[in-house]
Amino acid sequence: MVFSGDMTWFVPSNANVNLAGTTTLEGNAVIKVSPTNYSFFQALTINGSLQCVAARYRPCVITSISDNSVGWEARRKIGLKPTA
Repeated sequence: MVFSGDMTWFVPSNANVNLAGTTTLEGNAVIKVSPTNYSFFQALTINGSLQCVAARYRPCVITSISDNSVGWEARRKIGLKPTA
């Protein structure tokens, strides 16, 4: 699986993503994960090797779906109403 650097990837709280083989994160790739009832990263499991093809100004980021400092804003992307 290749997470391209020109996209923001979303893992919802009701999904478990199990990746096998080689998983590649390109520079500027952003993966936003919704917290589950158990653990923040339990929804994303990598069984195999992980390659981060990043550079100084092109990082790979795995963060919370609530983090709007990188990637697309989740509220806009999935149609959630803004909070007051």
